[in-house]
Amino acid sequence: MLLDAGLKKKFSGKRYLVLITIKDFETIKPFKIDRSEYGNMDDWLPVENIDKVRMVE
Repeated sequence: MLLDAGLKKKFSGKRYLVLITIKDFETIKPFKIDRSEYGNMDDWLPVENIDKVRMVE
């Protein structure tokens, strides 16, 4: 499995874990996210359009 020790610890004891394989992906330049419209932050942030949350530097 490709989870490092930290991730194994984080996910241990969870009832479900979904692993997704992605192929033909592109590497993009990292960017900051504007979370001001999202009150409850979790590991996942469902966003319909990434440009809506991408902060312009």
